[in-house]
Amino acid sequence: FLSFYFLKDWRELRDIFIDLFNYEDQEHVGKVLDDIGETLSAYVNGLGKLCLLSCFCISIGLTCLGVNYAFVFGFIAIFAELIPVVGSLLGAVPAVFVAYGQDPTLAYETAFFYVLYYQIDANVIMPKLMGSKINIHPVVLIISVLLGAKLFGILGMVFAIPVAAVYKVLYTELWHVGESTRTNED
Repeated sequence: FLSFYFLKDWRELRDIFIDLFNYEDQEHVGKVLDDIGETLSAYVNGLGKLCLLSCFCISIGLTCLGVNYAFVFGFIAIFAELIPVVGSLLGAVPAVFVAYGQDPTLAYETAFFYVLYYQIDANVIMPKLMGSKINIHPVVLIISVLLGAKLFGILGMVFAIPVAAVYKVLYTELWHVGESTRTNED
């Protein structure tokens, strides 16, 4: 319910929050909130693309391997992509069991496919896609997920990238407020 009201009344809530600050700072606070909103929107957009890409790759890969219900497992991959690290395991286990029911050798091939895909996904696709969407270097994203996992477990992994994105906006807008941008002087 809370998410619904945040989405429905975002502009009104934004204005209420801005009114808490003095008149000189309200414009800057509004800019910071708008930048955070744009960054989180870009994150959700990138996550949606990542989920659809995962669905497509898993469906096609399992179809090529000959695993039954490949499109169902592709659909499961959409939800598995939302949970870093653990989600890939949760999405792979049912597919491996179904493949084992078909042929034990196919189960090994399916497990290998999932390991290969999720290694590429976690170390190449996700950092590049999310990094380009929210303008954070892929190494910083990987480190933030690792730190989130170490400090807060699975929830830390889930929220690590949005928190890093919001931190970047706050750092840029609040730490360097009033400074001119640096230029390269040769």
